[in-house]
Amino acid sequence: MDKHYYHFFEYNFLKAGLLAKKDELILIDISRSRDEFKDLIRKKYSLHFEETGPFAVLIKELTDYVKGTGQGFSVSYTLKVSPFQQAVLKQTARIPYGSVKSYGDIAREIEKPGASRAVGSALAKNDFPIIIPCHRVIRTGGYLGEFGGGSDLKRKLLAHEGITVRNNRIIL
Repeated sequence: MDKHYYHFFEYNFLKAGLLAKKDELILIDISRSRDEFKDLIRKKYSLHFEETGPFAVLIKELTDYVKGTGQGFSVSYTLKVSPFQQAVLKQTARIPYGSVKSYGDIAREIEKPGASRAVGSALAKNDFPIIIPCHRVIRTGGYLGEFGGGSDLKRKLLAHEGITVRNNRIIL
């Protein structure tokens, strides 16, 4: 049986539960506290070990991101989702640091122009937030839209990247 490893990353405003199977990253959870994350993995995975080793590169890259000295991630992951979700997540991963796109922009870019809502649903199932920067996807008209880590964290992430948000709307 493969071992699962976890680590709870906490630096400045970002808190994230990290889960790996061997050396493969399988989840970044930004919606739970440390204790809630531990409870989740205890219930879902029978064997798990707290360790930083499998996450050393990701921990450094997340820390650099929060410090403002890093803008990208090199950690590999596997998308185990439908072809549509995969297209959405891959397109979202291309959004540059400090930029935003709308759900409609993503839909058009993957050649599904009427699928804005479906794009939002696909992003809600993003197992790799921050690495796949779904916080950079907003509603038409500049409104923030939903985010798995909550609207406060979405505002903080966007502000961290130099994007001004007032009254839940992007100011360009």
